Amino acid sequence: MKTNKHIALVVLISSLMLFSCVQTDVDDALEYNKHYKTTEDADNAILGVYSSFMRMADQMLILNELRGELTDLTAYSGLELQEIDAANPSESNTLADPTSYYNVILNCNDALENFRIMYENNRMTQEEFRERFADLTAMRCYMYLQLAAQFGQVYYIDKPIVTLEDMRVYSDSAGISIDQLLPRLIADMESLEFMDSYVTSPLVQYNLDGYDLSYFFINKKLMLADLYLWNGDYLQAASLYKELMDTYSDGDATVNCYTYKLAAATTWTTATAYSTWAYQIFFLRYKEDDMEAYNNQWVNIFSDDMTARRIQYEWIWSMSYDAAFAPSFPLIELFAKPEDGGSYLLKPSAYAIEDLYGSQKMQNGFTLDGRGPEASYYQSPDGEYVISKYLYRYDPSKPYERAGRLYLYRGGLLHLRYAEAANRAGYPDIAYAIVNQGIAGTYGVGLESVIDYPEPFYFDPRYTTTPYYRGPWRYNFGIRGRAWLQSKEGSVFADKTLAECVDKQDSIRVMEKIIMDECALECAYEGHRFPDLVRVARRMNREAAGSGNNYLQAVLQGKYLKSGRAVPDYSSEEKWFLP
Repeated sequence: MKTNKHIALVVLISSLMLFSCVQTDVDDALEYNKHYKTTEDADNAILGVYSSFMRMADQMLILNELRGELTDLTAYSGLELQEIDAANPSESNTLADPTSYYNVILNCNDALENFRIMYENNRMTQEEFRERFADLTAMRCYMYLQLAAQFGQVYYIDKPIVTLEDMRVYSDSAGISIDQLLPRLIADMESLEFMDSYVTSPLVQYNLDGYDLSYFFINKKLMLADLYLWNGDYLQAASLYKELMDTYSDGDATVNCYTYKLAAATTWTTATAYSTWAYQIFFLRYKEDDMEAYNNQWVNIFSDDMTARRIQYEWIWSMSYDAAFAPSFPLIELFAKPEDGGSYLLKPSAYAIEDLYGSQKMQNGFTLDGRGPEASYYQSPDGEYVISKYLYRYDPSKPYERAGRLYLYRGGLLHLRYAEAANRAGYPDIAYAIVNQGIAGTYGVGLESVIDYPEPFYFDPRYTTTPYYRGPWRYNFGIRGRAWLQSKEGSVFADKTLAECVDKQDSIRVMEKIIMDECALECAYEGHRFPDLVRVARRMNREAAGSGNNYLQAVLQGKYLKSGRAVPDYSSEEKWFLP
């Protein structure tokens, strides 16, 4: 078996060497042995790395979502998808092949090494080097974390592979576990001298083919925060999440309350009032029992143009696919019906529709979660359900114009990750507020409403006239509050409600399951579900042997039981991962 693994790794790396050296246009990274001469060469290499990622985004999304409880097979799903769904892929299953992940990693390594050479040879200034080196280091960390969440073990390759001898170094070594990988990735990120977004690079100073690339590149602070969260460094994670949440908090009252703060209005008198800035679901004031007065602005998170004013308040990392350029947007094929130009390979699970979204209560008592029907999915004329999040930029009357966006990180996810970190850091009350009715909705907006905890758990939601004051969190009404939903006090996967908890540790455990429930509803089909469950279940196993296995099995079984299929065996941690 050990020999077979070594042979497989040699074949894998050999294929990646050949793949990465094919002569192509800007969509692929430059060859390693063609030393870069200018910063334009370096920028083309960066775009090549991201392009290689965009080409395999459908595989990543399939593994992250189909292995969760929200996404299901259709009548058109082939054998490979069926095997992934059953957590039993064959050796020939291309979806369970890590080659494309390592391709992105090796392209990062090649570019990073050339950046070093350029800097040493004075072909790149220190400022130019720091920005570019930090970006691709973070991207490499992201790909490794994605690999680890699916395969459990990885080969940690941080140098270019140029010769057969380079290959032998890795083929003669064993893979490393998640617990061994995380400290290495954290060290990589902590060693960076630059953690902000691009500033001087032409990549963000000018539009590329009419696109603003400011959303295109990974956020380094969020990458490090996620690594801390996986590693159990909850205070460090919460600090970085809060730093992003506090973007412009020190600005004047006209701007300090919007960016990444899930801002929402408390009352609406007309359907158009303030609708250009708030992504919320609401009923018009005094008409809360009238569905004619229902308004869903939350759906526009995915349909707004990337140049829209309010996009900047929600989106942090998103990649746009243009119909006129390679790579083509692959998710239309996955989700659109055949009559609309797709292959309809995946759909929302009946469990998600009926048991998850179908059980949510609005603040007026209506059973409805507007983030689900007509937002994340819709029912087609033939009665089948369609995942719609990736189809808002697609016109079925023009099936060859395959444009769309890949969703990677936004404000809703940021708040949920912060809530997870804050909860485990010992502040379940803050996590409760963030998930439910928000800082303002929970603590009020009066003079006494400041949450006077030490940072990163300090929040100021004050909104007063005498004296005049406008705190940056005055419009924060939470994940569920923004969707006009009632607060959640428990989880079907917990044995008690928050009110029944006897101590803080009890509250933390219950609150964690509430957060994971809300992650499913808020971020459905956005490519986070299975890794989120793996992270939390591993944490539970460390606290109490087997508890994470039981939790993962309980969360996932609903989809299979609803569809009459056998539930995959997740009774031990090694069974969670792909071979």
